[in-house]
Amino acid sequence: MSTRFTVRPRRQCPSNLRLLNWQTSEQFLKCTWQSWLTTALCLVSVACGALHASHYGDPKSGCLADERNVTIDGVAGDLCAPICHPNATVPCPTDVPPGVTAKPACELTFKDGGKGCVLVCAPMVDAALLRAGDAQCGAGSCQPIQGVGVCTYGAPPPTGLPAGCEATGARVVCTGNASPEPGCERINRLCCFNQLDDTFAALQRYRKKNSFAALSLGCSGNFGGGDDAWAQKFGSLLKGFAGLRLLDLDLSLNQAGKQDSILDAVEPALAANPGLEELSLNLAAANISDDGASRLGAMLRAHFKGSHLSANLGESDPSDVVHTTPITSVGAGEFSASVGKMTSLKNLSLQFRFDMNITAHGIARIAVGLEPLQGTLQFLSLDFGYMDNKDPIPSGYPPDFACLGRVLGGFQRLTTLTLNLDGDVGDPEVVRALGLHLSCLPVSAMPMLDNDGCHCGLKVDKARGCIVPNQYYSGDLGTGCFRCTPSANATSCTADASLRHLT
Repeated sequence: MSTRFTVRPRRQCPSNLRLLNWQTSEQFLKCTWQSWLTTALCLVSVACGALHASHYGDPKSGCLADERNVTIDGVAGDLCAPICHPNATVPCPTDVPPGVTAKPACELTFKDGGKGCVLVCAPMVDAALLRAGDAQCGAGSCQPIQGVGVCTYGAPPPTGLPAGCEATGARVVCTGNASPEPGCERINRLCCFNQLDDTFAALQRYRKKNSFAALSLGCSGNFGGGDDAWAQKFGSLLKGFAGLRLLDLDLSLNQAGKQDSILDAVEPALAANPGLEELSLNLAAANISDDGASRLGAMLRAHFKGSHLSANLGESDPSDVVHTTPITSVGAGEFSASVGKMTSLKNLSLQFRFDMNITAHGIARIAVGLEPLQGTLQFLSLDFGYMDNKDPIPSGYPPDFACLGRVLGGFQRLTTLTLNLDGDVGDPEVVRALGLHLSCLPVSAMPMLDNDGCHCGLKVDKARGCIVPNQYYSGDLGTGCFRCTPSANATSCTADASLRHLT
């Protein structure tokens, strides 16, 4: 277990100072402790850094000379960690505080490369084992770190939440991984198939005592992630959490099952929570096809009536997903068309990064699908990074980008627009088409144009308060401001029958 830590100064008297040598009361006060015994030790120049006589004690009483007062990243509480000597017959000190039965182990790696010892109180981070491990820590408690439990001091009392979950106000956040069986428990038990019943039961028990309406649950995949049975079980258990106002699901990289099976983990929760106000779905590299994208769009339209939606359907590419028929412009368009009919939306974020088969034509289809929201959306983020947008150019400029610009220019209620094309948009007519329409929006609402954040050949000239070709564009458009021209490219979104049917 290699763990980063922060070092706190050891609280002990200066060994080279005696009371007679101290020049100021300030120096004396720096070595004053909470007990007269400690002060007395200081007065006779006995090192008073530690009130306990054994290693692995509570840092609030100070650590021994061969220990470091450390806080391990991600672990509640702190501890005194003796220096480990890996090549010694006994690498770690074996003297422990009263009541401690946990075993010392050389498990820490300090930032300077040295090794440190901790008390291991549980072989795994199962909640039951951790609570049983509390009894091995004396005055401390057993806290999870990288697959095992270690004794620390000063940690807050157990919440009853599963390991990997924490509560912040009325929101519970859980982060774990799903891996194929057998062996999942060696990585993270929270999301393992055999652990899901216990995880959701513990969350339900906690909710009875501590009501919450916001749940963030991350069960991204490792080594292929969950399969069909995992998705179905996850969905059936999550269905029991009705009454949520916010739901944030990270189910990315779960691709071990049949294509689109991950949607079985999502739909039951949506059906059980018609009052959701905010929904975030990360389904990147989760083996979604065109049919799956269309199904997801219909699912959202049927069940989600909230105002904030974020959906990540990126990395649907054969190089990212083992056995997939990747999302193309067809599935992306159908998904977007369903989202475009969700008129309650005020805040929308869509990610299609690394969806290499959507192409620029898919970008246009997504734009057309969202057109019905022009009068309601206040925040729009579209991420098309690392997509293959080099469609053949039939004549003049590619109408797909003109269609994108025309639709975006019509979102007059937007307070913020972020756009990432992240492609070689160097054709002068492409840059012109985007510039003529994006200029119809308030310049202050487009932070994506700062430092070429949109990769679209445009930037904001703050001095003139307008949009101009950016410094990376080497064409012949000059440096003049684009003027809003809503009537430009009038047929760009209707010339193609595959786009017309989405409107």
